[in-house]
Amino acid sequence: MTYACMNNLFVLLQIAKIEGKTLNITTYVAKTLAASLASASSSVKVMFGNDINITYRVLNQLLKYENQQYGLGLTVEQDSNYLQVNTD
Repeated sequence: MTYACMNNLFVLLQIAKIEGKTLNITTYVAKTLAASLASASSSVKVMFGNDINITYRVLNQLLKYENQQYGLGLTVEQDSNYLQVNTD
């Protein structure tokens, strides 16, 4: 995959490792990944097509992980800031 039309912050999200199953999503990874995605998307002025593609893929993987969790295993139960609504 070419990264020519992608902001550097989105390259750091390691989506290829997650999709390739070399990095398993845990509660810690989910929290870190969500925070990194929020930081990357709020730090750029212009999002390229690959940025949007990476954002979609990261959110998809996070939702797949959360869908398999229940009770205290949910990331939101581990971190009260995980589901945070920005009203700006």
